[in-house]
Amino acid sequence: MIHQIRKLKITLYERELEKQKIEMDYLKMQIRRILFELPELYLQHDRLCDYEHARAMTKSLRIIFHIFFGIQRTEFRF
Repeated sequence: MIHQIRKLKITLYERELEKQKIEMDYLKMQIRRILFELPELYLQHDRLCDYEHARAMTKSLRIIFHIFFGIQRTEFRF
């Protein structure tokens, strides 16, 4: 009986970990998509105002995403 309870707890824990991994992978995909669109943001913002300000803003966003989501810098380039 105790063995079954432990096994069920382990199974439940493993499922929860898998669910969290899937959610994190989904979020990383969304962030990567946004990061790939950053060059377009540069162009759009440059047409309207200061290019250097847009570049600094998007660079800051990239750093934030790297820190929070652990995305490697080599995965995309500008």
